[in-house]
Amino acid sequence: MVLAPLFISLYVSLSYVAAIHLWSKRLTDYKIRRDDPRVIKTRMRRVALATVVNLALVPFLYSQFSASGASFKEGILALGVVPGMYSGTSNVFDFRSFLVDSGRALKLVCILYCGPLLDNALYYVLVPDVSLIEAVQDIKNELCNIWGIRNYVFGPITEELFYTSMLVNSFLLTSRDNVTYKAVLLLPPLFFGLAHLHHGWEMHTLGIYSVTQVVSTALLQMTYTTLFGIFTNFVYIRTGKNFWCCCLLHSFANYMGLPKISELSEQLEAHHSSRSSGLFCKLWKWSYVALLCVGIIGFKNNMWSLTESKYSIEL
Repeated sequence: MVLAPLFISLYVSLSYVAAIHLWSKRLTDYKIRRDDPRVIKTRMRRVALATVVNLALVPFLYSQFSASGASFKEGILALGVVPGMYSGTSNVFDFRSFLVDSGRALKLVCILYCGPLLDNALYYVLVPDVSLIEAVQDIKNELCNIWGIRNYVFGPITEELFYTSMLVNSFLLTSRDNVTYKAVLLLPPLFFGLAHLHHGWEMHTLGIYSVTQVVSTALLQMTYTTLFGIFTNFVYIRTGKNFWCCCLLHSFANYMGLPKISELSEQLEAHHSSRSSGLFCKLWKWSYVALLCVGIIGFKNNMWSLTESKYSIEL
């Protein structure tokens, strides 16, 4: 039961990491490695090639190891790469549900990030010498470059295809016994988390970080990516394999990052010139922490309702 999905999952996971790290000697000379534009372009080309290969090979493996006799075509459609196409007992095209389900899932992560979102919005309203026009420019500067393309377009799409769509379907289509939520939610994300350990190796090869920094960073990143993988797997199943919804959530999470201290409070403290503004800074600091807690609670309480779809997969 476990061998076929684990074999496919291991291959898919290693193929992505191999595409990133099978570089030429010339690229290893770039000390900033992953953020060097030349390295980014080379890696994107190689991952794109691996994506094309796997879009043909992985559905073929599904058809060979399928527990229900799924065909090659059914294996491709099961990935969810066609927006609005829901595969199952009968293929259904429902673009309206595709948009509605995606919007509801995005609403769920906005609840989680309600504190940072409000903090960011108020920053452009309340901080002196900062205008709303700068907000547009900051977003443009973040997105419209090679790093933005990697972080918010190419990375989310390819990682969700490999580590959510392909891995989840390897369990759904090839498991001989009844597959459980626990297996689908917990096993594939482990491959996603472990695949990010290569960032720790890159830090080590740079020679400017201590062993403690490398290990702590690698463990934090592995934990965060594993937890996020569990979430996207959950959304993928609950929305009937809505692959593009997972890409949207991944891109949004990359943009928001891990919650940090309030940037608004820091800037207001640097600019405040009155007692009332100093009082507001202290009040907002506590309000921001409270909103972080509210976001977590709201996320937990709405997780099932905001990911519900008439195409949800029952396990």
